[in-house]
Amino acid sequence: MKKILLVIILAALVFAGLSYISKDNGKITGEATSARTIPVEMKIQNGQTLKSNVSAGLTALEYLETQVKVKTKGEGVNAYVVAIGDLEVNADKNEFWSFYINGKMAEVGAGSYKLMPNDKIEWKIENF
Repeated sequence: MKKILLVIILAALVFAGLSYISKDNGKITGEATSARTIPVEMKIQNGQTLKSNVSAGLTALEYLETQVKVKTKGEGVNAYVVAIGDLEVNADKNEFWSFYINGKMAEVGAGSYKLMPNDKIEWKIENF
């Protein structure tokens, strides 16, 4: 009899625990996170400023490509921008497209940087 009572109590505790874990508790979970949007601002050297809400998890390069015509060399995290719209860098003049995140030059490539809420991205042609 004690064993049956113990099994019933354990089953009730497991059921109660699973019920509590399955509750959302107001937090963003798996599916909701992927559908979430974040505000981002982007400036391009030609004076164009774009403000939008973008999907969380988007890279700076992916966002740029959704807004303007972009020419790159390489792919994914190794891609680097050679033209944005009609502005193309001149390799003979040692030019390159740099991008800044919240006023600081990025330490990773645009294909690697995942946008964060309220990021301010700026693209500039610079020389090395």
